Amino acid sequence: MEYIYDAPFSDVFVCDGDVDFHDYYYISPYQTDESSYLYNVHRTGIDRMIPKIFRVERTEQTPYCEIFCILSGKGYLEYRGKTYQMHRNQLVVLTAHEAHKYVSDPGDPLGKVWLEFYGADADRITKHIIEQQSPIVEGSIYSDVCAAICLIQQRLMISKYYQPSLEIYRVLLSFLKTTELVRPLELSEDNSTNFLLVEAYINAHMSEKITNEQLAAVCGVSVQYFIRLFREHYHDTPQEYIMKWRVQKAKFALMQTSLSVDSIAESLGFCNASHFIRRFAEQTGKTPIVFRKANQHAAAPQI
Repeated sequence: MEYIYDAPFSDVFVCDGDVDFHDYYYISPYQTDESSYLYNVHRTGIDRMIPKIFRVERTEQTPYCEIFCILSGKGYLEYRGKTYQMHRNQLVVLTAHEAHKYVSDPGDPLGKVWLEFYGADADRITKHIIEQQSPIVEGSIYSDVCAAICLIQQRLMISKYYQPSLEIYRVLLSFLKTTELVRPLELSEDNSTNFLLVEAYINAHMSEKITNEQLAAVCGVSVQYFIRLFREHYHDTPQEYIMKWRVQKAKFALMQTSLSVDSIAESLGFCNASHFIRRFAEQTGKTPIVFRKANQHAAAPQI
């Protein structure tokens, strides 16, 4: 029997047989940028049956989050000092930069649909999901997440220009809504946790007009109540917060990309380039072009 002991994207990888066991496999041609203001796919695939001997270990250096939909078989996950059994109709959620290991049961090899992703608040949201539930999630959410990941895969097959940020956001939002089922979905005691829904929505819809009504609906509360608690938590109105966030994203784009001012304005939901230039100058004291020239070799701002 031939064993394979290494493969890209794993610190330890062992399987028996051909490493090309995927029914579908996609790897992004772009370099991973964890500070991206959009969610991005790193790799994704379908493995209807992985090899009988199969073990993967990753360290804290892993820069992307992971979601597995277990289609069949059994396996074991070691994560945060605990061992979990994996089996059919389960979802496995793993954060970036946390060591983990998983193995397949040789007598009943795993089959799975899987997604590796990064960007926006992906790491923070996946940590919240795990802390509220566990790295293993079961229930009616399973079929929705599996279908959503398969849809992302299909669109990646069709177009190399497809940007999956919104679909990844919807997957994360479905988990967040599930964590809230154990208590009324309203902004009350733990605003830091509850406002993750709002921040995720803003990130995913940055290129669109975002209204207070939409944000309040995400949280299931009245607009008036939402605005009051938002101001208490962020010390800004929702619209002031969104504008500051857009300018921060624009700073990153100006410093780290060669995108034109028009492109950045469009991607961040400004009415037009003139609107972008005016609002950017109000907050920074510089026009976008002047800011870019002054900061071409500086470190990117934290966003």
